[in-house]
Amino acid sequence: MDNFNNINKINELRQSLNDIDKLIVSNILERLDLVKLIHKIKINNNLKIIDIEQENKILKEITCNIADSEVKNIIINIYRRIFQEVKTISYTQDTNILDDINKYINNNKLIIAGPCSVESKEQIEQIAIKVKEFGVKFLRGGIFKARTNPDSFQGLQEKGLEIFYNAAKDNGLYTVSEFLDIEQAKDYYEYFDVILIGSRNMTNFEFLRKIGKLTAKNQKPVIIKRGFGKTIDEYKSA
Repeated sequence: MDNFNNINKINELRQSLNDIDKLIVSNILERLDLVKLIHKIKINNNLKIIDIEQENKILKEITCNIADSEVKNIIINIYRRIFQEVKTISYTQDTNILDDINKYINNNKLIIAGPCSVESKEQIEQIAIKVKEFGVKFLRGGIFKARTNPDSFQGLQEKGLEIFYNAAKDNGLYTVSEFLDIEQAKDYYEYFDVILIGSRNMTNFEFLRKIGKLTAKNQKPVIIKRGFGKTIDEYKSA
């Protein structure tokens, strides 16, 4: 009899979970519609697309009353994943970039210019202006740097994203930079018009597979740098 009652109780609780799940999905879909609307308004009015400060503000507001740090981290991780997935859905590839790439390739003159590392707002703004003056359409800048020495400069990281993005867009340039892993690619997908795969990741086949799957949704261009000591055939196969 006890087992029977327990099973009934479990089924009741599961039904409650199902009801909650349906409500969560409904709210996520409603949220997605609102995000798409905001995204469209930003695009039409040439407003800044990415706003990390707003994302952090959302996370702070929704977790401010959660005392349990473990639960708070769970909620933050869930919402970060929502942010990631929504970006890949709402992202609209600038179709002009594909036309420009083909045009430059046909003329044997595809030039990508910019610093190895974005070091400051002033630096990248000045470089972006010069790149534009030279007639180059693609601005390269290292945000996340793969360093063997953990004490060496690792790039400006998240802080450099908006600096780089705004400098490029203020001058009508396409952005080109490297992600070090697939989570970065999902987190900051909209920042870069062209994804650069560094030489260290050329043989990271799982990473390449995931990048290919991610970018196939909207034909975002990917450039792979040839790895150290790799043959032409290995490079082509990557």
